[in-house]
Formats: sequence, structure tokens, C-alpha cells
Amino acid sequence: MDQPNLGKKIIELRKSQGLTQKELVDKCNLNIRTLQRIESGEVTPRGYTLKLILTTLDYQGEDLSTKKSSFYYWIEKRLPFGNKTAKIICSLLIITSIAGVIYFYSNDKGSSNIEIKNKIETSRKEITNWVNEGKIDAIISKFSNDACISTNNICGKKRIKEVLKKNMSHGYKIIRHDIISINIHDTIAYEKFITIYKYKGKIGKQDGIVEWNLHSNEWLIKSELYTEEQ
Repeated sequence: MDQPNLGKKIIELRKSQGLTQKELVDKCNLNIRTLQRIESGEVTPRGYTLKLILTTLDYQGEDLSTKKSSFYYWIEKRLPFGNKTAKIICSLLIITSIAGVIYFYSNDKGSSNIEIKNKIETSRKEITNWVNEGKIDAIISKFSNDACISTNNICGKKRIKEVLKKNMSHGYKIIRHDIISINIHDTIAYEKFITIYKYKGKIGKQDGIVEWNLHSNEWLIKSELYTEEQ
């Protein structure tokens, strides 16, 4: 309940108990000026003070707490509803707002995941083209500094570059790279793939998983693990 209605309610309760302002403040251990200002509507009492006064007056009625939002009071005062209905409306509006935020966040996150998948798919197409064109430095730019090709325990950009150079000298080409799925967890993404390649004149197949990490707004390969068939 807001002021001045709260002050009038306290006066009504005090008089119904047959108490003067002096007698009430003595029971509550309050300053009489404080009670006078509350009853006149000059100030809104703190929650503790209000609870103390109402307990002293043996009040058991509806909640008179002043800790309600101004929006609640706007509904209660402007619209032709009772206190209980205003509470329900306010609660429903709050729930609807929260649901809206969750829906927006979910959609926003969904859109973000699509963008991430598109970036990884684009990077994969670039890597495939660079492999077939022999652009080793361009390929290495898609690996993080501490990247590892775990299948062969090859770690670090320098070592990976040496292996790529050796493979390409033996005619390594990618015939097709198919992304089976991409699962995203915040700044980490896992790409499941199948690659058909040519090496030393023979066709081979790799089934594997790549871990991509977000570094300075760019998705880079952190590790790659695969099995081979020839």
C-alpha cells in the first residue's frame, strides 16, 4: 500500500486498539515524530519499521508492504481492478517478460550457432582448396599455435607445416571433405568429418573429429583425430 493510504490505515488500526500515538511509539520503541510523519503520509516507512508497527497493532490482514514496484501501483491505481487482480496482472506481465527474454536469448544463440557453423564450413572449403593448390602457409593460418594432429602426435604449427610439406611432395590431394556434424559449446566446436583423399597415387579415407577453438574472434583448429582406410 502506498502513501497516504498507508498512513491512514495505520491511524485506523491504532485507534481501533484505543492507542494514542505516544502509547504506540512506546510499545514499538519508535520516535513519535517518525510515527507522525508516517501517519500524515510524509514518509514511507522501511519494511522493518512497518512490520514492527503492524505486529504491535496485531494486524493480520492483507499485505501492506511498500516494497511493490511503481509499475504495480500504476496498474492498481489506473485500471479498474482490485488489489488481488492487480497482483495477478503484474505477475503475469513479469512472467511474460521473462519468457520473452529467454525466447530472444534462445533465438539469438541459435542464430549465433548458425553463423559459427557457416564460418567453420567456409574455413574447411578454404583448407581443401589450399591443400590442392599447395598453399601450405595459408593452411597453417587455420591452426592455433599449440594445435596437434593427435593421430600421429604431431604438435605445433612448425611440425604440422613440415608434415604437410612432406605429404604434398608425395601428391597428397583432397578429393572430398564432408562435414557430418558440428557441435558448438561456447568457444569450442567439434566437427565430425569424412575425407576422401589421394596420396602416392592411392585413394584413402579418413573418419575423424576436429576441435575448433575461438581465438580473437577467429575459429582455429586446436586438434584433429582420425582413423584411416586405404
